[in-house]
Amino acid sequence: MPNDVLNPTYGRLNMAQATRGLTRAQLYILINTGEIEAAKVGRATLIKLSTLDAYLERQRFTKFPSADEMRRRRKIRTERAQRSAHRSLLSGGAA
Repeated sequence: MPNDVLNPTYGRLNMAQATRGLTRAQLYILINTGEIEAAKVGRATLIKLSTLDAYLERQRFTKFPSADEMRRRRKIRTERAQRSAHRSLLSGGAA
């Protein structure tokens, strides 16, 4: 079997979705921002898989946040949302 069949250079969107765990919308955003390379062949959008893999490597966590850090971040988001809702009520607008 040729190596290209086992290790393709380009793949369709649905293949990239299934094998890399990204949504179609996320892939289009990455294409439009130039983060990954793609080509249009007829109606098919082909993604250069090496650029997608390189992007995913750059996004990889070196260390996951601790449970305490996650609680702190959640508390900050909640407080911001409450302040925003309070300001909206004071100004008479919808949240």
